[in-house]
Amino acid sequence: MNLTGDINVGDAKVVENVEFAIRQQHPQVWPQPPKVERVCLVGGGPSLAQTEQELVDLIYEGALLVTVNGAYQWALSRT
Repeated sequence: MNLTGDINVGDAKVVENVEFAIRQQHPQVWPQPPKVERVCLVGGGPSLAQTEQELVDLIYEGALLVTVNGAYQWALSRT
């Protein structure tokens, strides 16, 4: 599997899109039933080197991976 990605628009367009969505007055949050999925939230930092194998094991066990900032490219570079 070859995963690649990056945001495909500039910051100004992201802000414009968010502002547009808010003006549509769609609900921003609504109640949901509890979810049972295990999620790994990866935000980056030096601890990734120490916990990488634990993260890999959790993903192979079925956990969902959610990354923010530079952790996205970090995760892709390890696929």
